Amino acid sequence: MNRLERFVYERVKAQPWLKDSIVMLYRAIFSIIPGKTVISKKPIKVRENYFFGFHDKCPWSGDNTKLLAHHFEIDNRPPLQGDEVMIGYFTGDDWSDFVPTITTKAWNWQTGAMLQWIGLGNTFIFNDFDGKKHVSRIFDTDNRSTDELPLPIAGISPNGFYAVSYSFNRMKSRLGPTAYGYANGEEHDVDKNVSPSETLKLVNISNGKIIPLLKLKDIVLYNPGQSMDDAYHYFTHALFSPESDKIVFFHRWINSSRQEFTRMFSCDLNGNNLFLFPTKNMVSHITWKNNDTILAFAEINGVEQYYLLNDRNDNWNYLNEHLFSENGHPQYSIDGLIITDTYPNRSGYLSLLLYDDKKKSVDVLAKLKRSGSFVGGIKCDLHPRWDRKGKYVSFDSAHTGTRSLCTIAI
Repeated sequence: MNRLERFVYERVKAQPWLKDSIVMLYRAIFSIIPGKTVISKKPIKVRENYFFGFHDKCPWSGDNTKLLAHHFEIDNRPPLQGDEVMIGYFTGDDWSDFVPTITTKAWNWQTGAMLQWIGLGNTFIFNDFDGKKHVSRIFDTDNRSTDELPLPIAGISPNGFYAVSYSFNRMKSRLGPTAYGYANGEEHDVDKNVSPSETLKLVNISNGKIIPLLKLKDIVLYNPGQSMDDAYHYFTHALFSPESDKIVFFHRWINSSRQEFTRMFSCDLNGNNLFLFPTKNMVSHITWKNNDTILAFAEINGVEQYYLLNDRNDNWNYLNEHLFSENGHPQYSIDGLIITDTYPNRSGYLSLLLYDDKKKSVDVLAKLKRSGSFVGGIKCDLHPRWDRKGKYVSFDSAHTGTRSLCTIAI
């Protein structure tokens, strides 16, 4: 953002409808200026009508030979109750050959079906709808067999032993109910502001045992703020730590003006040692740097920035307050490099950024222009993800006019 854009943003961010209207009008004006759809330092491999999803998961198999993806054949609109996407993976040179495996009806454009590998083996897991409720299914790519867990999952521990679960019916983002939730499934208290039954759960993948960790109603009562009054509350963005011994998660609430607020917690795998991070009102996207440090774009002391936050104490540092001022979706490579992105600027360009914390330098790898039809719950953010070796990055993009799964060598 330039200074004028930052000035306007700070004054309208508390009024989502006004902020979104100004942004759409601002981009519409600049969209009439012609420009290239992609500016890149290296070739980009584009796979149209495929996408992966969020930035907090690795789509590559443990041996780096398979690249997970969703294949779709519907128009660019919110998913409907019966809409299916095909799940599969790319193999071969440059991950060019798609192997279809199984379909799902529990998905959205931002996070897909929470598709992810279980550990470093050849099995992956994803969410589905069995006609009555959301479940998760496990697919073994070696023998093409499937198994099932009785509830949907959000994240898998790096060691492959556990999953974390919460309700996807409650994820009523201000972008729409199917932006991060699903178009199907029902829960008896889903419309209540604070569901008495909603619980963050741990799932043992090998035996299906479900361990309740924390109730939503108890989290709402933990150091409550005035903005929580008469607001709608839910869990989201749950991730295991690199050593698989902790979980970080968001408590998010939306008020009657559709304004979102978020705070971030961590806990042990039994729900103990609950810790509330020292952010205020806003945390958007996170990634673990190591087992004790989280990189988050958040607000602290009235400043929105990338912060390095210590788990279990209130210490924090800026990542680089001089280079970053815009929200993005970060992820660390095996070598400690950070890949992240930006939202569209006034001309519609999203930037793919590589940050070297040792050199304190950022490299703009690509700029990709997104069509104005990809907005709200059907937007197409880049959501960049590293491969297992730190040599390639995959991301979703609509710069061709079609949502596509892309890869670029680093």
